[in-house]
Amino acid sequence: MVEDRDSYIFGAIGYIFGIMIALILFIVKKDDQYVKYHTAQAILFDIFVMFVSSFIAIAAFALVFVIGGANFLGFFASFWIVWIVVMAFSLVMFVLRLFFAWKAYNGSRFRLPIISSFADKIIIK
Repeated sequence: MVEDRDSYIFGAIGYIFGIMIALILFIVKKDDQYVKYHTAQAILFDIFVMFVSSFIAIAAFALVFVIGGANFLGFFASFWIVWIVVMAFSLVMFVLRLFFAWKAYNGSRFRLPIISSFADKIIIK
């Protein structure tokens, strides 16, 4: 089956707007395999990002309040280190999200490592 341009647009929207919109598109566009494939990957990518973000938050709490809590200078330095790490992670995730959307918009059925195998299982159901 050859997908139409709308499928490419909906696939890209799933990556750009995050898990809720991707879930809605996954349910609404259940007959479009291209949209289901990319929205399933987008949903799983967002879940992965949530887990990594949670890990970063726990590590940041430990760094700022346990290591840096001894004095003001340590607290201040550890706060900025955490801020730089969080901003770098956020920037990388934003750029990846745009890249995935661009690939989906151009009709590519790219596979994300590990995530795509789970997405395949979701689509088959």
